[in-house]
Amino acid sequence: MEYKNKPHRLISLGIFLVTAVLLLSVIPFTGNAEESHPFYGWVYDQDSRRPIENVKVTLFDPDFEEEIINDMTDINGEFTLDAEPGHYIVHYSHSRYLSTASFEMMNDEDENLGDVFLTKITRVE
Repeated sequence: MEYKNKPHRLISLGIFLVTAVLLLSVIPFTGNAEESHPFYGWVYDQDSRRPIENVKVTLFDPDFEEEIINDMTDINGEFTLDAEPGHYIVHYSHSRYLSTASFEMMNDEDENLGDVFLTKITRVE
């Protein structure tokens, strides 16, 4: 009786191994993947030193060709961008202010980009 069950056990083991190999080949390995971290800061008016709401803060690749992520500042002028550590260009734009950009190297921890001051566009008549 024991002899009759051996082929079934081998077949079951074979099916199990094939299934395990297939599953492992489909599931992506994330052990070495970089994790996103929050990078944050505040945007203020250069003259009044008041926070500026609705500034578009955009993270670009170092060649300024690809937009990675963007955020709008809140009523306190604060923004947060979740991105992997690396080198980026951070671009700040608002319709009433001169745009500005800075080159930043983000590390693998939460990164405070600090205070950014934008100059208001004045109308020349």
